[in-house]
Amino acid sequence: MASSEAHPDLLRNTPSNIKRLEVEIEHSKGRQKYLAHTRSPSDGGDVRWYFYKVPLAENELAASVPRTEIVGKSDYFRFGMRDSLAIEASFLQQEEDLLSSWWKEYAECSEGPRGRPSSSKVDKQQCESSSEGARSAQLYEVEEERVGVPVKGGLYEVDLVKRHCFPVYWNGENRRVLRGHWFARKGGLDWLPLREDVAEQLEIAYRSQVWHRRTFQPSGLFAARVDLQGSTPWLHALFTGEDDTWEAWLNVDASGFSGAMGFSGSGIKIRRGYSTSHSPKPTQDELRQQKEEEMDDYCSQVPVQHLVFMIHGIGQRLEKSNLVDDVTNFRHVTSSLAERHLTSHQRGAQRVLFIPCQWRKGLKLSGEAAVDKITLDGVRGLRVTLSATVHDVLYYMSPIYCQDIIDSVSIQLNRLYLKFLKRNPGYDGKVSIYGHSLGSVLSYDILCHQESLSSPFPMDWMYKEHARNEESSPDVNNQSSLLTAKAMDSKQPDEKLPSGQDDASMNYTPNIKYMKLEFKVDTFFAVGSPLGVFLTLRNIRIGIGKGKEYWGEENISEEMPACRQMFNIFHPFDPVAYRSVIVPLLH
Repeated sequence: MASSEAHPDLLRNTPSNIKRLEVEIEHSKGRQKYLAHTRSPSDGGDVRWYFYKVPLAENELAASVPRTEIVGKSDYFRFGMRDSLAIEASFLQQEEDLLSSWWKEYAECSEGPRGRPSSSKVDKQQCESSSEGARSAQLYEVEEERVGVPVKGGLYEVDLVKRHCFPVYWNGENRRVLRGHWFARKGGLDWLPLREDVAEQLEIAYRSQVWHRRTFQPSGLFAARVDLQGSTPWLHALFTGEDDTWEAWLNVDASGFSGAMGFSGSGIKIRRGYSTSHSPKPTQDELRQQKEEEMDDYCSQVPVQHLVFMIHGIGQRLEKSNLVDDVTNFRHVTSSLAERHLTSHQRGAQRVLFIPCQWRKGLKLSGEAAVDKITLDGVRGLRVTLSATVHDVLYYMSPIYCQDIIDSVSIQLNRLYLKFLKRNPGYDGKVSIYGHSLGSVLSYDILCHQESLSSPFPMDWMYKEHARNEESSPDVNNQSSLLTAKAMDSKQPDEKLPSGQDDASMNYTPNIKYMKLEFKVDTFFAVGSPLGVFLTLRNIRIGIGKGKEYWGEENISEEMPACRQMFNIFHPFDPVAYRSVIVPLLH
């Protein structure tokens, strides 16, 4: 939000606020300016907001995009109608300040961007470089949070001062947002938005009803000419019409660079206000745009009653891996399934919000640099792939790095939940965890230690078992070692173990400290999970301590994750997945 006086809750894109927003817009002074003042079919009052597909580069000013007066058809997406309504309501409340800020930035762009360091990225880089081996609590320090107008189901927000659309729950690039209130038909039947500087110049001409001052143009057309300042030289608009009707075109002089913008003949038709597409056969992009708007409009009307955190497994260090994209695809799949299998009443009562938990992206482990140095050059590509995937399992099975990984997941989960709660105060719905691959093992271990927040390293029993075996069957080598140790002790009488501690009680497996989650987990989904084999190696089974007779083995423990229910979901051909429990044989 640009103004500190405007409380974010008042502009949340929720059902309870939509009607109020409509009333505010219709009665605001800013809105009155954009209502139709003529009977021309080219005159409308609908304003629509857009965001760009390509993210802004670091330090790039939003006003520098787009670089042409007419936005390219494939360069942007429209916000849904209700998202546009929420953004426009916020814009009109502070229109003068926002326009002044934009024109100032646009003037700076004409001189060349001076470079504004992105505080979040700079802070993150400094944090990573200053303490490479630091705990994940330091790596995930939350930067000063900005709050904007919620859009796209609450996953993104719009900062109107900077003209940015940014993700709320993960670190992502800023995308330029554009306010469309003047449009051009550049080929086909679609009306494409004009850049704000051109649109504002046309708006001034429109308000003065420039078509009343028509003269004969060199081309022979009886029209009013309005010269426009833009990136294309000799750009101008020609207005024709009568007292309460008008039509207009964008054009350039014959001596100009008409080919650069695609001008031909009498120019490009322009209109004031948004108009829907009238294409008889919409393209795949248009169908996708329509589907996206429908989903966003649905999300703006239906409250979230189930929050699901998606925890990834191995592979997120690979160049092409992107949990955010995967969760987006998952969201589309579940939405499609809901449309097919749920009634309209069920879909209208509540919705599920999927939020990615990127525990590996910001985590730097000190051992990674050492592993890189000892990696051989042969089959380099395969070794890089292994390092970015399988090594995460090895790191977690190491008593040195297990704590860092557990901290990273727990801190991210709490951070994401508190972000959500800040934007949805009083939330009383369900919270679940979806853990994939290694992520299911991490989730399980965290959920099993919500009561006792400290526990020995998961493989601790193996170390102790090995120590007991050595004690029960000492061989000649062991006896020799003990004699050597005693001889060394006799030579160094000052070095003594702390009282009450001897060789038998020493071990090199630390206690893992777990963090209390800020929420209760309803359902734990273990998907494509190797959890079964992890538990088998630890001599642990899922249960509540009543399966001792069935297991029929010694030293087997049972653990139950802190959740209402758990599902182990797998494909029979998934080489990473295992059963989570041993099914009793029926005789």
